[in-house]
Amino acid sequence: MSLSKIPWLLIALLSIHAGLIRPNPPPAPEERYLTNYVTRRVHFAIGPFFIKLQVLSSAIVLSEIIIILGLDLPLSEWLYATYNQTNPETISSIRLTSLFVAGCVLAASGAALRQYCYRTLGRFFTFELSLRPGHFLVTKGPYRFVRHPSYTGLFMLLLGFHLCLFTPGSLVYESGILHSRLGSIVSAVWLVLTAGMCSGAVLRMRKEDQLLRTHFGQEWDSWARDVPYRLMPLVL
Repeated sequence: MSLSKIPWLLIALLSIHAGLIRPNPPPAPEERYLTNYVTRRVHFAIGPFFIKLQVLSSAIVLSEIIIILGLDLPLSEWLYATYNQTNPETISSIRLTSLFVAGCVLAASGAALRQYCYRTLGRFFTFELSLRPGHFLVTKGPYRFVRHPSYTGLFMLLLGFHLCLFTPGSLVYESGILHSRLGSIVSAVWLVLTAGMCSGAVLRMRKEDQLLRTHFGQEWDSWARDVPYRLMPLVL
């Protein structure tokens, strides 16, 4: 095991929380944009999705840190027994890898981009699709380059965190727990949450464009001509 992995694990953990934290309270009911059943489902599900991902991520990262440090805690005995049941060499196999570091950097970059979007949009940034009093079209900061940079950051964050937790050298991978009943349940929950978040984000981008174009008209059309890409300049 490598103690040098712990700072990187903490970076990954802080990134997932910084990138998924709610920057503003939910908008008032009259400010929300709910056009159909699917929009309403995404509207009310995205906040709980983020919370579940934060809880699941925290549990996995903190388990790995506890095992690396060999802390004498009541939880430790259960963790050792759980992760060692499929591979007795689990603890000695946990290590720092280049893929893990790349995942941490990607996750941290995604979280930083989302924080930049939080600051740029200010009170207009909500997890729920809405138009707030005094709402104006924001075209500065990261919105000069793509129309939905917060989603770019979200996808970077999720991909980076996946590389941190589920690749060789990680506790989850080396223990073989993914093949156990508990691991199957956890991985299924992770996949469902991630797939739901990504599909909801794609739908949300389209609805955002539709709402802003309807509300701002020619101003949005002009911005969309200047910034034709949704997620990545010159690509998508």
